[in-house]
Amino acid sequence: MLRPVLVVVFALLVGGPPGLARADEAPRESVHPSFVEAGQALFRQHCAVCHGMEGRGDGVAVSALKTPPSDLRKIAARRGGTFPAGEVATWIDGRFESPAHGSREMPIWGNALRDTEPRAPGLEQEVVRGKIDMLVDYLRTLQVEDEAP
Repeated sequence: MLRPVLVVVFALLVGGPPGLARADEAPRESVHPSFVEAGQALFRQHCAVCHGMEGRGDGVAVSALKTPPSDLRKIAARRGGTFPAGEVATWIDGRFESPAHGSREMPIWGNALRDTEPRAPGLEQEVVRGKIDMLVDYLRTLQVEDEAP
């Protein structure tokens, strides 16, 4: 279970409202293992049904989707070896995407990751950003070299 205090502390450390483009941010060299573990728990709870337990895009719901989910292990490989953390966070959040980018089957997690009963009034957006950042930290650990077809 994700501890709300950990999420709030993390959110305060990274600062800023969720969903703002963070592509210019310098990559965090060292992420505490607890954040990656929390990101993995969030991934398993919310993302694995479509993306699969290992992020390959082979989740149990794939047959019900019009567009197959991406292989999340190859985000960096598709970007020339660079993991675009800000872009990934903005895509997960989903509240700030432009309709010009096409349709979206993936849920808008910026809404879905809000606490139904906020334990820290006034910090709801920071909690959402903290959860998204932990998901991004976890996805960064999944990255593999581009494999031959």
